[in-house]
Amino acid sequence: MLISRRIITAVGLVLAGSAAQAQTAPWDTVPLQTSNSPFVLSLPGSAETPPPVQKAEPFALGSAGFVQPANVQVVAPARPLVDESALRYYAHNGEIGRVSAEINRLKSLHPDWEPPEDIFDSNKTAVNEQPLWDLFAAGKSQELYAKIREFIKLYPGYAPTGELRRQIMNAEARKTVLRASEVGNYPDVVKTVAKNPTLLVCQEMDMIWRTAEALYKTGREAEAFAAYQYILANCSNPDERVATVQKAAEILPRQAVEKLVTFGRTGIDGQSEFNDIFLNIVRGEVGKAAADEMLLVERADLETLTRSAKLQQNPGDAELLGWYYYSRQDYEQAAEWFNASLKLRPSVKAIEGIVISLKGAGAYEEAENLAYENRRKDPLILKAYLEVMSIQILDDLDRELDFKRLSRFANSIEEAESANGAQVLGWHFYELYDFDEAETWFDKSMKFHPNEAAVVGLILVAQRNKQTKRQNQLIADWSGDFPAVEALNRVRRASASSTQKRSSGGSKSYSNSSLASARNAFNSGNYKEAVALLERNALRGRETRTSQLLRGWALFNSGRSKEAHKIFAAADAQRSTKETRQGKWFSEKAMYKYQ
Repeated sequence: MLISRRIITAVGLVLAGSAAQAQTAPWDTVPLQTSNSPFVLSLPGSAETPPPVQKAEPFALGSAGFVQPANVQVVAPARPLVDESALRYYAHNGEIGRVSAEINRLKSLHPDWEPPEDIFDSNKTAVNEQPLWDLFAAGKSQELYAKIREFIKLYPGYAPTGELRRQIMNAEARKTVLRASEVGNYPDVVKTVAKNPTLLVCQEMDMIWRTAEALYKTGREAEAFAAYQYILANCSNPDERVATVQKAAEILPRQAVEKLVTFGRTGIDGQSEFNDIFLNIVRGEVGKAAADEMLLVERADLETLTRSAKLQQNPGDAELLGWYYYSRQDYEQAAEWFNASLKLRPSVKAIEGIVISLKGAGAYEEAENLAYENRRKDPLILKAYLEVMSIQILDDLDRELDFKRLSRFANSIEEAESANGAQVLGWHFYELYDFDEAETWFDKSMKFHPNEAAVVGLILVAQRNKQTKRQNQLIADWSGDFPAVEALNRVRRASASSTQKRSSGGSKSYSNSSLASARNAFNSGNYKEAVALLERNALRGRETRTSQLLRGWALFNSGRSKEAHKIFAAADAQRSTKETRQGKWFSEKAMYKYQ
């Protein structure tokens, strides 16, 4: 009879479609846990392989091949709410045929139901487990384990039902996975889910996501891809499917993500459910290239983004294309895309893009007016307006501005407290010989932020106004901070020492000495010092053609191409030579690079 009972038990378990895997329970030393997952993960070197599942095609990690979608979504076992009394009666009497028939009947009524593991246990004590389920649902693990131990003592032969045991074991495994994943202990994640494969089902989506990440982090890239692929082939929740591809995109190479995108389902609008994800990948590539002009973008990506901007009327994509073409110095196309974005959606960044693109294309008047109209919408637009105005003023310092443009430029400088704008206006008035107004703006520039150009301007204004004391004080105060001021300081000392020699013909000697110092500074790469010395020489009316051309090259090498161009153009008009023509050509090429 004992042998017969064992045979019946074995046959019954086969009919029930279950297999047991030994694993220690929190309340006992030898509990059982049943594996019923379609997602099979084995530990390296392990001889144990969970059995295949009947509901869907098993998914074996380690294979990177295509997985055909299952017709039915695989779900974790749910607690059966069916009447098993007849089944247990037949099993107790050893009526194997009736057991099989009853299992088939219950399966037809409840497709998700699984036969309990303990139906052939003649020593099984019937116990109401609802208090245990209540504690489990409340998350009171320690109280639950204590209650199980109490039941074992009170009811001889009692053991938790297979479903309760599975749920408890999975809960403990889930906690272990979460802890290991959060601290980056990825080998433990893989080890834990391999021992608890029922966690790797669609209803345990977070577990599969964490497993995929752990596989990738432990060098098992193909299996990580396969885990994401499995979700898309078998799980149907739309939000979870989208999140799966998004998570994959964070770690997998682009080529792998694009392959996952092909698993997307087509909606009634004819678009893939993953269309936005693919676009985000493209946007990321174009965005990185817009920030780094050394990066190349595939033509297909630009075409994809262009279609989105035009056909989908996407203002963000149009603006992104604007920044991309701006980074490539294709200012006209950049301005077109920024304008397209602005028409679709009002955007401060689009306005800024239009302004700086027009500036780059040399359309200063249009850029100036647009920037001024929108200057209060964003500090960057105000900055762009000041830059556009500064370029135009520096292009012809001694050209008078009409009162309206001058007034709004001056007010904007005050509003932005722009040191650069203030010194530009100072030089404008200096060139117009309005030294009092020039001094006012140079002072404001220094107030906003001390800078070399403004100090030099103040020193030259003091010199023009014959304010020797102020000139000397400025030089003394700032010579240690700015090289050009220190150069003026040396010129001042040289000038003082040469005064005693002028009565004996020392003027020519000073001029030669000053020019020699300027040439030495130029040859050693101290172009700003050379400019200061040569401008001082020119202000004294002692500039020869040689020193004039030297000043032009010093200005050019200092980045002051506009002023250099004026000098070379004037010298070329007097007598055209190879040097004057070269000077005009080089300075004209760099004309709008002036800072």
